[in-house]
Amino acid sequence: MLTSRAYRPRRGRCGGAFSECGAEGRSSPQKIGLPSLLAPLPSGYNRAGDPQLAQRQFEPLSRTIDDIQTDLRELRKLLAERGVRHVLIMNALSTSGGESIFTYAPFSQALGDELPSVRAKELNLMLHDLAEETDIAIVDVDSIAAGLGAAAHLPDGVHQSGPMQDEVRGEILHILEQREFFALPRAQTIS
Repeated sequence: MLTSRAYRPRRGRCGGAFSECGAEGRSSPQKIGLPSLLAPLPSGYNRAGDPQLAQRQFEPLSRTIDDIQTDLRELRKLLAERGVRHVLIMNALSTSGGESIFTYAPFSQALGDELPSVRAKELNLMLHDLAEETDIAIVDVDSIAAGLGAAAHLPDGVHQSGPMQDEVRGEILHILEQREFFALPRAQTIS
């Protein structure tokens, strides 16, 4: 969560929220008994003293692109009710040098269910649809990676190089400036 002065305030009004769409896999862990928006997998769960924690308390949840879109729409609504004015979502990296496909005949299901790069493209298209109907902004890391060269600046598909991080931060700053996130409230005059 963002304010105009700091990252993730504990109390007080929040000006913006930030998420990453590329982290959405085909199947995501969900806390047993809780809705997906309320139960993210705890960070470091696999390094905890109890390695079976995830198996006992989380179950795999198969999520379609429509499910993710519905959740993001609902999340935006909930954040708006709490006074969050700006939501930025990083799109997914959709180019992959590791997929060499010469024929699609072996694929029996929808390609997005089997090929990560196709799923990423579907996620990115869904984000564009969502951005058209809501005020969510997309941080286009896919385009940044393509422009810089994903192989050199995102070699493992996750960890960005310093120059790519600079470009992504610059894009985030540009979006926030366009939305007047840092603008001081205008004084009202009485006539």
